[in-house]
Parts: sequence; C-alpha cells; structure tokens
Amino acid sequence: MKKFVKSILSLSIGGVIALSTANAATYSVQVISEVDTHRFTFGQFQNNEDSDEFTLSATDSFDFPIVVQDLFNDLGLFQNALGELQFGFSTGVLEDSDAFISGRPTANDIDTAVDFLRLQNDLTFQQVGDQSVFVDFGFGPNLITIFDVEFDDPSFSSFGEFTRSTEDFISGISTEGWLYGSGSAPHLPQTAADGTTYWLSDFDLRGYVSIDDGNSAIEVPAPEITFGGQSALLDFNTVDDVQTGVGFASVALVNGIQEIIEDETTGCAAISADDVEEANCIELLRADAYQIRAYQWFFDQVGNPISGESLGLLITPNENDTRAHESFALAINDNGEVAGYSTGFFLDTDIEPVLAPAADEAVSTYAVVFSDGDVIDLTDDHSEFFASRANDINNSGIAVGFVTSSIQGSLRTSFFHVDINNDDIEMVRPDGFFTGSSSVARAINNGSIIVGDAEIEQNVGSSADPRRRNAFFYDVAEDEFENINDFLSCPEQDKYEIVEARDINDNNEITGTALVEVEQRNALGEVEVDETGNPLFEFVLQAVKLTPVNGDIDNCDAVNDELIERDGASMSWFFLLLTSLVFIRRKY
Repeated sequence: MKKFVKSILSLSIGGVIALSTANAATYSVQVISEVDTHRFTFGQFQNNEDSDEFTLSATDSFDFPIVVQDLFNDLGLFQNALGELQFGFSTGVLEDSDAFISGRPTANDIDTAVDFLRLQNDLTFQQVGDQSVFVDFGFGPNLITIFDVEFDDPSFSSFGEFTRSTEDFISGISTEGWLYGSGSAPHLPQTAADGTTYWLSDFDLRGYVSIDDGNSAIEVPAPEITFGGQSALLDFNTVDDVQTGVGFASVALVNGIQEIIEDETTGCAAISADDVEEANCIELLRADAYQIRAYQWFFDQVGNPISGESLGLLITPNENDTRAHESFALAINDNGEVAGYSTGFFLDTDIEPVLAPAADEAVSTYAVVFSDGDVIDLTDDHSEFFASRANDINNSGIAVGFVTSSIQGSLRTSFFHVDINNDDIEMVRPDGFFTGSSSVARAINNGSIIVGDAEIEQNVGSSADPRRRNAFFYDVAEDEFENINDFLSCPEQDKYEIVEARDINDNNEITGTALVEVEQRNALGEVEVDETGNPLFEFVLQAVKLTPVNGDIDNCDAVNDELIERDGASMSWFFLLLTSLVFIRRKY
C-alpha cells in the first residue's frame, strides 16, 4: 500500500471514531503548505515515519513565461486564431499588443496566450506542461524539478528560468525518505533546415527516484527505450532491506511502428535529410508506439535500479493480434502483492467452453492483482462490469478500486473492495451517497479503512456541468460509509469542502484536496480588487491534511443558504479541472 507500514499502535477508524454515535472523534483540517506560485494544489501522500512530511502537486502557475518573439511574430494571425476559438474571448484582440510584443504581457494577455498554446496540437508552438510537484519536509513547500531545465536562449524571450514545458508527478515518500514518481522531458526549440522552429523533447514519461530530498533525480528507464520509451514509478516499499518499486514500462514496440517510422518513402525516415523534422515526426508518433506492462524494479541502497521484471498480462492474445495490450501496477503491499489493471477479454471467461480468442477479440481493462507470477482477475463478470481498476491493496490482501457498469441506464463507476485470500474472489460494492452516485476508492490502510470520492448531487450531470463530488471514508469491518465533511467542525465545514481523499495512513490521517475560498489573483499572481479597492474572492483547490481528534460531531444542519448558493454556482469548472488531474492526463 501507499508507504504506510503496519503498526501495532495503529487503530481503525471503527475503534477511534464511532461513526454511528453522536459522541465521536472528528477531523481537523490543515492546508498542506501555502504555495504562492500556483493557483491550485492537490494533496498526494505523506511519509508514515514522519507525518509532517508531505507531497503535493500543483498546476496553473502564475506569471507563465511566454516566448513571444518565436510564437507570435505574426500577431494578426494569432489574434485571428483567438477570435475563431470562441471559448471566452470576446474579440480575440490583445489587451496591450505593444507590451505583449516586448515580452511584458499583461495578466489578461498571459491568460489569453496560455489558453491558446494549450489548444495547439503542434510542436511548432511553445509547449505548456505546467504540472509541478512540491515536497514539504516541515519547513515549507519546496519545488522539486525532475527533468526540466533552465532556458535562456538569446534568440527568444530570455526568461532564464525553467521551461515549464514538463509534466512532473510525485507518487510518494518511502520509509527511507526517498521521493519517487515520473516526469516528462523538457521541450526545447530546435531549428530545421527550412527555418521552422520545433519544440522537441527526448521522452514522454520516465520514472525517477530521489534520495537527496529532490535535489537530483535518478532515472528509472524502461527496458525498451527506442524513441525514448515510457516508464513510471507509482509505489514503493522496503521489506527486509529490499527496496522494490512498481509502476509500468515500455517492454516492446507495437508491431509495425518501427517500419512506419523507418519507411524511406512515407515514414519519418523520408525526411531523414533533416534531423529536426525527422525528430518532430517521431515525437508525434511515439506516444502510442509501445507495448506497456506492469513492471517491478529492485534498487540498491543508494537508489539505483539494479534489476526489473514485467508482471505480465491478464490475457494471452491471439498470435495474430497486433494491437497494443497494456497492464499497470499501481500499488504494492508488504507481501509483494501488487494491485493494478490490465487488458482483458470482454468475453466472460467463466463460461465453458472457453474458445480461443480471435485476433480482434473485444477487450477492455480490468482490475487485477499480480502475485507470485500470477495475474488474478478481480472482476467476476466482464459482461456486467465493462471496466475496472484496483488502486490500492493493504497488507491483509484487501484490494480497492472502482468498476464501471450501467446504473439506471447510464455508465457509472462504483467503488469496491475485494479480499484476494478468499477462494471465491468477489467484489463487494457498498452503497454510496445515493443510487447512481459514481464513486472511486483511492486508498486503503491496514485497518481496512477506505478513502475516496463520490458524487453527492443527483442532477443529470454533463461534461459541461458535472455532479459535485465529496470525499468519503468507508469502514470495511463495520460496513459504514460516511462523508468526511460531516466529521469537520461547523467552522471548518464553512471554510473547507473536502472534495477528494487521496490517501490514508495507519494513524487514519488523510491527505486530499479541498475547495477553499481565497483572494482572487490574476495570471501575474497579483490580488485583484473591485471598484472600491476591496479584494475579490474565488474558489480554488488546495491540498489538505485531515487529522483525527477527540470531540463531538457538530450538528451543522442549519447551513447558511448563501453558502449553499455560492458553492453550487462555483463548482462545475473546478470539478472539470479536478477530473482532468485525478490521473493527470496520462495513460494510467
């Protein structure tokens, strides 16, 4: 599980919090590190050996550096493009064109340019990654730079800082204090023979370990690194002085991709006379170039990967099946049991006789546990559950995650727990906030307390106006499902709305994300004010830690109507952002 060793001092929430009584422990809330360089932060994990050490991710940085000389030489073309987008720009005209061209854009024009860049699926434009990670070792947040580099090219707007073209992810802190996760390579400008500038990178995603508090990163490459490869380290444990990490890695190229790239008539090799254009061609293809497998690495005492192995697939495809099949390892417990998911056949394999799969046999992805060389299917009926994923597993062998099925005519996710020690493995899907409420279990501790998030609204919901979500915890032993917000004091309920619980340790301390009202800041990080000079306010997502404390549960039924109206009106776009960050624009 997520770096939380089993302790004889730990208690289940069932022992610490009597969920069904009025006299019970509650939770106190604290913001994990005040980050003033980014608008949004998201709680990730904490070191169980020192619960004051946290990791968090952040996005939407202030004062994003725009390389205006390269990207927008034709300012008229840029403004026309903005006008055609029609997603919030009234005219497509910059607020201060002169300031923009000089490299000192206004806050509104920074917003305009960054939104424009994010929509360009073209490596001739500056690339916006803007996904950062921070670690707080008890002395405030520290930005951890994985593979990004400082950029100060005199031919462009010289800003002499990191490119912010990477996406960095931190998966946790090991009991030794090692940081681990994955990150992309920076996109740097390269000029082709015809004068075209391309913003190219060496790889899309690569795992790392840092044993020096994030000051340096040891790369954890995949076995297949042609065209860069892909890897990610998603969980880590240490048992008997053996350091083991799990995640995923590219193990082979997809059938035919190398031939496509190397074809001298129609492939990337057809433009091999220009190395920059050939590299651009390869980068556009390489994201789908690999067979991805759940992978396990072993490390020496100073963080170097010394060996690794694929954990396999749930299925054995037809020998003529040329598709890319994938598996992912998301969590490992102290027994070496690994939770994740894998490509599986949609055909119910419990039906006899099982026919040999066709080359184009229908597939989906299903929750699995990798154990002693076996891949254990956790989904008992593939025809009822169209997809599933196991996000965590504790030392007792209880795995948790979510399944997708049809509920009242709509596809919904439901959280589950399953004991892999039982001869007849069966997913248990407890009730959520209401019938049809989509829910996800994200973590489980060794007291078998599950945390996650679920929908709390029963409106129809859409991509433009999704249902609101709240964090929950669930006691497996007591079969009790509770909204975490109900265990906050009334003043804290007025200040915070806990929308996601990301992890829980064996002391029942929870890390997650809350919706919080703060002073509104523009793209330069400046506080915005109204006509009278008073600050404006906005809702943002902030990383939080929740700690169990003794006390009575407050009765907060008399909620201010203005607060309800304010929250409801402000939620939709925040949850669009939250949804986009939960598995953060990556294949796993």
